[in-house]
Amino acid sequence: MDTGWKRYTFYINSTAHADMRIKLRYDEVPQQIFFKMLIKAYIEDNPHMRELIKELNAEKLGKRSLRKMKKDEVLAVEQEELFGLTEEEVSDIYDQIEMDDNNE
Repeated sequence: MDTGWKRYTFYINSTAHADMRIKLRYDEVPQQIFFKMLIKAYIEDNPHMRELIKELNAEKLGKRSLRKMKKDEVLAVEQEELFGLTEEEVSDIYDQIEMDDNNE
């Protein structure tokens, strides 16, 4: 029975857990809301989240990959400014063209 909801479970050490709970209580943010905000920011490609992900990957990725990521980000901004289209809208256009080509 799929309710449309999925559960995430992970483990952190007890010190990190206690520190997180203290910070969340101080900021008056419920734990569940905090994790949902993180997931939403990641899915929606929030610029702050992109920076965090780049920091996390900086040691794992080579300089070439990091340059490519930066170039892609710049191109996306230019595209949006030039055409007023988001990356999702451009993707939709390409999907439509592909569907039209398949129907011919």
